[in-house]
Amino acid sequence: MRSTFSLRIRLPLPILAVLLAAGTTAACEDDASPTFADDDRLLTRRLETDNITFYFAEGDTVNAAYQQAFHEWAVPYLGISEPQRLRYFKYLGNAHMTELTGQTYGSWADVEGYAIHSVEMQQGHEAIHCYSRAIGWPTDFFTEGIAVALDLNPYTGEDIEFFGAPVHDLCGTWLEAGTLYRLADMLDEEGFWRGRWTQSYPQAGSFVRFLIAGYGLDRFKEMFSAIDDDDSAAAVLSAFEAVYGIRLEEAELLWHEFLRGGDPPP
Repeated sequence: MRSTFSLRIRLPLPILAVLLAAGTTAACEDDASPTFADDDRLLTRRLETDNITFYFAEGDTVNAAYQQAFHEWAVPYLGISEPQRLRYFKYLGNAHMTELTGQTYGSWADVEGYAIHSVEMQQGHEAIHCYSRAIGWPTDFFTEGIAVALDLNPYTGEDIEFFGAPVHDLCGTWLEAGTLYRLADMLDEEGFWRGRWTQSYPQAGSFVRFLIAGYGLDRFKEMFSAIDDDDSAAAVLSAFEAVYGIRLEEAELLWHEFLRGGDPPP
């Protein structure tokens, strides 16, 4: 899940405790940084790595080493410049997040504020939302698609399974069953959310990963930056064809062949 708005929370008191851990450094709070009151349910703990500042509750924890490793892989891979330190807000659960932020998502990215909000100890998906904003802001099919496609384990390079299975395997099963969504129906905002998000997300991720593997990241970035989030499906189709030199329907058939066991295009 990603959000374009920049969250603003009223935060009256400075951080009263700092967590020190091996491999990390701690720093004093400055006036411009977010702070939370001294309450066990609020985010009183702070931990810093080279590029990320984590905020979490007393007794909770984050996987700082994993998130830093993901950052060190993703930022150079995408070829972006970091606008500022990434902030990671970790909550005890969905109710805790809603209590503090008003949001009901399990995880979401405040891309304008360059921040991740999550109930998870680490988040590759939401980090990609923050990083890819430097490239463009297309419709949800490609915005969520790249976040799913690049949610990889930074230590092994393996993809993070979506509901217990790799996204290509899920899409292969849906293709065989005849229930795979038609891509042209998912390209604008309304179309992407018309189906079940539990299928729309992995479909977008599988197709984006197929495009990157077959045609390269640079070409995908060119298309990603050529589409706006409010573009119509027709505008997205036109941008796709202009960049890839084939119609989306042709690329979709090649993707289907890949899901059946073929190779991505050279």
